[in-house]
Amino acid sequence: MDPAFRFDLVISIISFSIALSISFRKNKDKQQTLVSMFSFLVAVVFLLKYAFFTSSTHIWLRICLGLLIPLPLLLLFVISTFLREEDSLSIELYTIQYIFAPILIVGLSTPIFNNREFVWFVISYVYGMLLFTFLNLMYLGFRSSEPSLKRRLFLFAIIGVLTVIFSATSLKIKESLSLYGLNSMFAVIMLVYISESTLNTKLLDIQEFLSRILVLVIISVFISIIYWIFVVLIAERPLDMVLNSFAVSIAIALLFERFREYIMKFISTYITARTRDFIAGIKRLQKEISSIIDADILLRRVVDEIFGSRKVLSCTFYILSEDRTYYRIYYSRGQQNRDRIDNINDRVLIETISEQRQVLIREILEKRYAQEITALEEGSGRSKTQEILVSLERLNSTMLFPIIVENEVYYILSINDSGLADTLNAEEIGAIMELCEQISISLQNLKVFEGIKERDRLAALGEMAAGLAHEIRNPLGAIKGAAQYLNPANLPSEEAEFLKIIIEETDRLNRVLTQFLDYSRPYQGELSVVNLDDVLRQIIRLYLPTQDEKYKCKYSNEAGNTYVRLDVEQFRQVILNIIKNAQEAMPDGGVVDIRVLKDTQIKKKILSSVFSRERDTSDKVSIEIRDYGVGIDDKDLSKVFIPFFTTKKSGTGLGLAISKKIIESQNGRLEISSKKGEGTTLRIILPVVVGGEVQR
Repeated sequence: MDPAFRFDLVISIISFSIALSISFRKNKDKQQTLVSMFSFLVAVVFLLKYAFFTSSTHIWLRICLGLLIPLPLLLLFVISTFLREEDSLSIELYTIQYIFAPILIVGLSTPIFNNREFVWFVISYVYGMLLFTFLNLMYLGFRSSEPSLKRRLFLFAIIGVLTVIFSATSLKIKESLSLYGLNSMFAVIMLVYISESTLNTKLLDIQEFLSRILVLVIISVFISIIYWIFVVLIAERPLDMVLNSFAVSIAIALLFERFREYIMKFISTYITARTRDFIAGIKRLQKEISSIIDADILLRRVVDEIFGSRKVLSCTFYILSEDRTYYRIYYSRGQQNRDRIDNINDRVLIETISEQRQVLIREILEKRYAQEITALEEGSGRSKTQEILVSLERLNSTMLFPIIVENEVYYILSINDSGLADTLNAEEIGAIMELCEQISISLQNLKVFEGIKERDRLAALGEMAAGLAHEIRNPLGAIKGAAQYLNPANLPSEEAEFLKIIIEETDRLNRVLTQFLDYSRPYQGELSVVNLDDVLRQIIRLYLPTQDEKYKCKYSNEAGNTYVRLDVEQFRQVILNIIKNAQEAMPDGGVVDIRVLKDTQIKKKILSSVFSRERDTSDKVSIEIRDYGVGIDDKDLSKVFIPFFTTKKSGTGLGLAISKKIIESQNGRLEISSKKGEGTTLRIILPVVVGGEVQR
């Protein structure tokens, strides 16, 4: 037998190894199953070819050709799993093989098989179909407008064309050992490329592929050297072969993973420079953000670093809105992105990323959708995968990374690398995923740190308030008393006006001081079970007669007779403060809407099953107070509950802070949503008292 044919056995062993390595993976998808089948078929074909040339038994040739005929069709299915729907291979390739493959397979079982020309026709048909498939793939690469996809398709096509050419040539020139070696080398390269691309979920580019081939070659050489040394040692002692082989296998099993990691790290550091630089930048950033104590600086630093790597077209952080109904842009660099991810247009996307809490990559989703589309019935509507892809397209994003804070997807990092010559590879995406985990930890720690600062600040406020009560209120009382004693009626008009100003400003300072004391002191009221509708109607009835006619108050109760536990006096203070703010936001007049909604109605407006930190099954009632005024800027919306923050010229910045504290002390929560130029909605959410507690 010609030594060249031993290369067939080598290819068969490697193909079997690839097929088994993929088959052992859990939860295999369609692509992995097809690649495993393709590798197994190649392994069997080369094994049968080896058997035929060593034994000259024609039954092996017959079976070999029978398995070789469907090989191009199986390759078409494998390639199609890497392509998007709009980049599909020519339909004629499928049609020709659907027609000719069954005919040729039937021909093998008839006497025509004994005709030498028929055998060569079958072989020519197989190689011709393989060649046309790779040429069609090359055409798709030429037509593609994305540089990264173009490079990947060209690489796959060139490897395939060279494999077909050398394999076909080696059949005609059997005496050339070097040609057989090249044939085997390209066959192995193609199989490794397909299998590594499958594990990578997308076709590899030249840099990724060379680094993986280099890792494979170095490890193979290392293992070969170990076995070669042991073979030399046992050359004259064959009885020791079993013991030595067992010992070296254990040594390799112990060293393999560590050695593989070291080789991959070495190649990443010294061979793939751009990947090395990107990952090094991400590692530096991970160390840096652990020492940043301001969330705004942290998030901006992350976006600036990733965008500055020139590996992406845009990088954006989205933040969950105050009312938890959508995500809005927090900070962005690069191409223009949509200003929000909302629960109307992007509901499926929000649900998926909140439930799975994993990175969403458009290329993987496109591959999944291509597999799903054949299973979808006509007229069945969009699948979830298609809905997510549409949302990603609207967002101009190729991948989304969730940032989890307090068991909630609070931020979403959006990255777009489409159209670049050097897109993010699997190693770089992995580095970004590790960075996002670090961001989540850092932001969680900042939350705890902010809570400690808030507690210390309130303690300091309490101490300062006690001093203010003594140091300011006593002089204020004396000033006001003296001003009132002078009696403005007995003074000339100009002096009387000044005296009136003194009294008014003294009252204003006293109100500010009272608010300050209210905010700093702990809650000391008593809660009682009341009918919410009765309380709200009474507040509105007493408040409306004192207001300007240009303001109207529209009240509606869609929750019926709902009982809640409240401190009525403090609750009245909250409602009146919110109504007053609403009217001040509409200087030319307008309508203030007050609505009471049941828990089920709240869920229609807020995706509580998606956004809630804990699945609270208790009944809730919501009081929504909405104005149609100037609205609040997004940059100010997160600060409205911070004490002393105000956008008004004469405001103290304590009204909403006190309101929030009162509502939280009554087991509720206060939320706000606003849009500049459209108005603001304050939402008070309270637990409903059940029937037995109402009777008590």
